[in-house]
Amino acid sequence: MALVVPLGVAPQSLLLALCVCSMVPAQVRNWVQLSSSVSPPPRSNAAICWDGDRSEVLLFGGIDAASAELGDFWVRANGTWREIRAPGGPSPRRDAAMCYDATHRLALVVGGRVGSAIHQSAYAWDGQVWTTLPEAPGTVYRPVLLHDPLRGKVLLIDADDRAAWKGWSWDGTSWSTWASEGAPGRVVNAGIDTSRDRVVVVTLESSGRNQTAAIHEFDGVAWELVQSGIGDLGVIVSATMVPDPMGQGLLMQPLRNIGDVQVVRRWNGAKTYGVPAADVYGPQRRRVSACAVADPEPGMLIFGGRVDRDEVFDETWLLRGVGTRSSLEVYASGCEGNAGIPSLSAQLPVVPGSTLSIAIQRLSASRLNPAWGLLGTSRDHGPGGADLPIDLGDLGMPGCALSVSADFDFPLDNLGGRALWPIPIPLDLGVVGLEFHVQVLAFDLGRNAFGAVMSDAASVRIGTY
Repeated sequence: MALVVPLGVAPQSLLLALCVCSMVPAQVRNWVQLSSSVSPPPRSNAAICWDGDRSEVLLFGGIDAASAELGDFWVRANGTWREIRAPGGPSPRRDAAMCYDATHRLALVVGGRVGSAIHQSAYAWDGQVWTTLPEAPGTVYRPVLLHDPLRGKVLLIDADDRAAWKGWSWDGTSWSTWASEGAPGRVVNAGIDTSRDRVVVVTLESSGRNQTAAIHEFDGVAWELVQSGIGDLGVIVSATMVPDPMGQGLLMQPLRNIGDVQVVRRWNGAKTYGVPAADVYGPQRRRVSACAVADPEPGMLIFGGRVDRDEVFDETWLLRGVGTRSSLEVYASGCEGNAGIPSLSAQLPVVPGSTLSIAIQRLSASRLNPAWGLLGTSRDHGPGGADLPIDLGDLGMPGCALSVSADFDFPLDNLGGRALWPIPIPLDLGVVGLEFHVQVLAFDLGRNAFGAVMSDAASVRIGTY
């Protein structure tokens, strides 16, 4: 589907040019049980994450039906589970935290418990070997790990509903205290909504039989109470919060369920609500199952869980959406600046009504070097119909090329070597399947005669998930 916008239209008019005044229908989701000839043994309280660089789901530890701690490590790729036996990894434990650090291309495992003993140890998996990292700087009762792609850090939050705020960040080398000023206490869960650049935490705000919960958000500067007085604790106090693969927001995998089927909640930045799904065909209700976002099978994947002390599962289920897959694919390389070749990345999906946030890395560290986002309707023909790419060597930028038609340009703030480019997507079914193309002109004074370099160029496809 081609995007046709007249040249010279102001950038803010892009959304009007896309609008065809139709509404997006409700998203459709359904549960699918994923089969495998080999599967991890039954368990609950395991750690899990999605390795997007290697297209693998990683699963570690947990407890079995006898409540014995497990220390095995499993990988799911190409529809099949396989056990990885590599020395130097974490010892058997339950309730460890795990996430994939896309900045450093490592999966991190932190904390966990054996009986009443609490671990502070941390490990990294690079796809081949385990490495021991510095311990977490404080006792973490129930750790939650989140990767912040914009700042290139991993956040560690203690989900301890009995205590004040405890949070740290990992920059690939060391731990440091994070976002403590004004932070809420009695945290029971946390997630990161990368589509809006918000850390989201669920807290308890009262005690006794009529307990209620609240949801707070951190925007990188300050905390804000967004929703309070939530009484549905059975599903709000969730074991996992993961980015919604079908749009902006977070999915909440419940810590416990009431009824016969698995319940999933969604946070959209303003309120929580139930996720419509074909629940009659879904997994039997369970708690403390391992949960992660999975791709290329896009959706929320859960493994294991338990109903009571004796009934523990070894099933793999996927709550997936039906529709058109969104994407951001790099198709042309940029040219090297003083910090390397500026790169583009984004948290998918790109769906109607969401905001695509493109993270630009490896800009000049000086804030005096601005950047400009170039958005084009074509990757084949540029200004005046010239064939793309256009060599920019004659302008004093040797090795650089313009690879998008650059119909619109957007000024971007250089945040010390990084920038965030938000692109609102119209709430309109007519834009599904549409493609546009992006590249960044990054000023880098002294690098060449012109004083600028070009980032990688990428194509963006708008989908329904």
